[in-house]
Amino acid sequence: MSSVASTPLRVSLLLILVVLGTHFLAVTSITTPSTHTRVGTMNAVITGANRGLGLELVKQLCAAKEGADAAAISMNKVYALCRKTSDALSTLSSNNEKVIIVENIDVASDDVTQQLQSVFGCSAEDNETPISIDLLIHNAGAFGPPESTTNQSIYETQSLENITMDRMRHAFELNTLGPLRVTQALLPNLRRKAAAAASDNDVFSPKIIIISSLLGSMTDNTSGGSYGYRTAKAGVNMVGVSLAQDLRQDGIAVGLVHPGFVLTGFGGTDGKDHPEENRRPGQQSVGPSAKGILDAVDAITMDNTGAFWHGNYGEGVKPINW
Repeated sequence: MSSVASTPLRVSLLLILVVLGTHFLAVTSITTPSTHTRVGTMNAVITGANRGLGLELVKQLCAAKEGADAAAISMNKVYALCRKTSDALSTLSSNNEKVIIVENIDVASDDVTQQLQSVFGCSAEDNETPISIDLLIHNAGAFGPPESTTNQSIYETQSLENITMDRMRHAFELNTLGPLRVTQALLPNLRRKAAAAASDNDVFSPKIIIISSLLGSMTDNTSGGSYGYRTAKAGVNMVGVSLAQDLRQDGIAVGLVHPGFVLTGFGGTDGKDHPEENRRPGQQSVGPSAKGILDAVDAITMDNTGAFWHGNYGEGVKPINW
């Protein structure tokens, strides 16, 4: 008798658990970033793509995906923007038809707007429609100008005693105004993709990624120095937040990403020659850093547009305080 009476109770409890479990899954599916955010055929644009982190981003975007994400990602073209190509980038392009090299692109020059519009202003379909851009990564940057006439390290050139207004201006033109110039030039391309995404929920919504730096964080500055670079990166953080607000109505998400301390020529060592010998304490290889940036691409949505992230070398993106 007791076993018969307990059967409806067991069924009721099971139904409750099923309902609660379904509700939990529904909630987590909303709050957890999807692993399938890069859907369909994509065009990506990367500045500073001839070496280091930019080159690695081109490689990883073009790499064949395996497993669950394989059906979700199909890269059409990766436009590698640079002032001058490198042997490594040229070889990559010759072996992969997806990689399109665009040279003579100096993001620190006002002429870049006209140059980019001449390249991306029309598509293969006709002479009027701009080429659709899904992902724009502002990677081009430098700590400071080339210093061929000084024995100081690049970090010493931006100490309080050594910083010059020319060094400040160089850092600002390249790291702060560069992303703004390029974004302005390619707005029609990004908006074309945003319009397509608005009419088809399965289409990737365009995103703008600005490679920033923890050195641009106000709250993290406990050591001073690096005047040009810190100021320029703090400035581009504000540019990114303003872009996020201005482009919200277009459905274009913006993210600022700290790539970490990476072993490239940028980080004060020559990442091309004898990288292990030149590795500074804490420096990571470009591979994990690029993976972390692309993880951030997946995490950035219209709900968190304008946020500041640490790519965290592919170990899970983390928010950064301003």
